[in-house]
Amino acid sequence: AWPALWVDPVGTLYRLAQTSLTAATGDHRYALIPTLVPNRVPDLGFLFYPVNWLSRWGILPTLGLAAVPFTWRGTDSAGDKSFLVWLALFSSLLMLALMPLGTRDIRYYLPAWPALMTLAAFGLARLSGLMRPLVVVFLSVVLLIPYYPYYVTYYHPLIGGPYLAPSLVKVGGGEGMDQVAAYLNAQPDIAEKTIASTMSESFVPYFSGRVVEHHDRDAYAEVVVNYIRQIQNGNPSDEYLAYFAARAPQHTVRLDGIEYAHIYFEPSPRPVRNVSFGDTVLVAQTLDARFAQPGQKHILTLLWRAPSALRASRVRLQVRDLAGRVWIESEGPLLSPEGPSAVEGHYAVTAREDMPRGDYQLWATVGPDENWTLIGTLPIYRFAPPEAMPNSVDANFGGLIALRGFDVSERIASPGETVTLTLYWQALKSVPRSYTTFVHLLDPSGNRVAQSDVVPGNGQWPTDTWQAGEWVTDRIPLAVPATLPIGAYRLLVGWYDWETGERLPLTGEETGNALNVVDLSIGQR
Repeated sequence: AWPALWVDPVGTLYRLAQTSLTAATGDHRYALIPTLVPNRVPDLGFLFYPVNWLSRWGILPTLGLAAVPFTWRGTDSAGDKSFLVWLALFSSLLMLALMPLGTRDIRYYLPAWPALMTLAAFGLARLSGLMRPLVVVFLSVVLLIPYYPYYVTYYHPLIGGPYLAPSLVKVGGGEGMDQVAAYLNAQPDIAEKTIASTMSESFVPYFSGRVVEHHDRDAYAEVVVNYIRQIQNGNPSDEYLAYFAARAPQHTVRLDGIEYAHIYFEPSPRPVRNVSFGDTVLVAQTLDARFAQPGQKHILTLLWRAPSALRASRVRLQVRDLAGRVWIESEGPLLSPEGPSAVEGHYAVTAREDMPRGDYQLWATVGPDENWTLIGTLPIYRFAPPEAMPNSVDANFGGLIALRGFDVSERIASPGETVTLTLYWQALKSVPRSYTTFVHLLDPSGNRVAQSDVVPGNGQWPTDTWQAGEWVTDRIPLAVPATLPIGAYRLLVGWYDWETGERLPLTGEETGNALNVVDLSIGQR
């Protein structure tokens, strides 16, 4: 029945014995004295196993155990009494053995369950003939039905059940995440969104979109799902949980009286590692949009862990490019009086209209010191058309990239000059590959006399980094040969895959030809 024994019986049994001796010891060290942990499930100490066992124990088994002392007197068989004593002793000794171990989990106490159930059955069977097998089966089914289909959401109602259990024991192993997925799947455009969740194994099989972990610093999530076990564990941080506790969830999944999951339709604060200003620690940050856009005002929210005496400190921010040039400056209190939580500060960030696309460095300092520290990045991308495009075009390359307009610095150029061609592109969807732009200058006979092949942004903006809907303004220099005779020349633009040389096809009714190029010189000289 155990295939591992077929292959390596000795090694399998050795590993089983080794794991049994070491698995429960763990690396943690728990005190035996119960202690309260602010905003968390308390450390129950030596009460961990008794409390967790009682919270999961059934109503009928409770009645049976309670009846054992009374039915004991009516038992004449010494063998039965001895048997019951050994069952009770085994269950008690196992609990005592588990109490001081370095890892605590109620599953370690499962070997005692059959013994305790046998004791409970003994007590029920002797309640003046009331508890017959059919009666027990009937009552078990009646008591179980309310918990369908999540039977593990049961917590002993006679000791507080769903009202007390979340305050004493760890709750939730993924149950209810199918309901979270069903709710999200019904939302418009949810497949295009990213969800932050710590219960991905129970969530991903049901959800049609993308899922990342709360602690993923590099991922942007538009929707947050906070699960009860995650909240009890304080994951990813107390400040993160305080931030959402001060906000109303759009939807809450409740199972048998317990709130298992909260769904928020707002960006997830991304953790910040190893950034502190004395006793003030930056925990996380979030922007009110996935990308800051040129010419628009955005609100940057920083989550802080700071002593009360420092909460009135001032924070200064700078947005710099890789060369160190400062493009944006902002300032505000460490913690904003308007909240809504007591851990967040809000800072206005207005991107300049002329800021090139890219990921800028975000620097900060707290208080009067000039202790500037790099705290993250601020992505700047344009999702609105430029205010002015001298020449409009509507050319669709493969359903991926559209040419919306262009401009030429010199309509009449002298031989030996460099002409700058400005191209206004829009990504129609996420581009899967990095394509190269080519610009060809043709003489009246159709011969190529000059060309420029570039990755957009002088190599800094490959198309596989473009976001769906993004506008990209690219400037391409084209050197006019000094020996070029005077005349009218044609300017052609297109895309190709540098690995295969294959060009992106022009689709629809756009201006072009079989070469999949757009002629920008039609009607021009």
